[in-house]
Amino acid sequence: IGAALFQEQEYERQVRKLAADLNVPVQFTGFRADVGSLIEQLTVLVHASTTGEPFGQVVIEGMAAGKPVVATAGGGILEIVEHGKTGLLVPMKDHVAMASAVSELLADPARASEMGRKGRERVREHFTIEHTACRMQDVYDSMLNVSRSK
Repeated sequence: IGAALFQEQEYERQVRKLAADLNVPVQFTGFRADVGSLIEQLTVLVHASTTGEPFGQVVIEGMAAGKPVVATAGGGILEIVEHGKTGLLVPMKDHVAMASAVSELLADPARASEMGRKGRERVREHFTIEHTACRMQDVYDSMLNVSRSK
């Protein structure tokens, strides 16, 4: 779901070609405004980033929708996904581990469902806009308290 950003069109072309060459049935949606409704249709949300992202918004969205996650272990994802509890983390650029993790969840729907449930709970406890606003307020308060004490 989505399209290439930040001059990544060549990478997208390579991925599309690889899927075609391997005869893997992949649907590339391009940019979509209705991402939430598409996530609802997923069995497992896969986030296969090849570089560590500062924050994985799509992973949060998937977890909020109750989807188990398979994601590459890097960047902000490590603070979001609890391996074995809300999803599975695999090494970056390790397609065998990625395929194995996806297969593992597809073969065990009860486990996948439980991970999705726990992921939704984790988002509610740690990643809502209210929680983020409170954490930012704490940062500002601590900065003001430090400057007042000088």
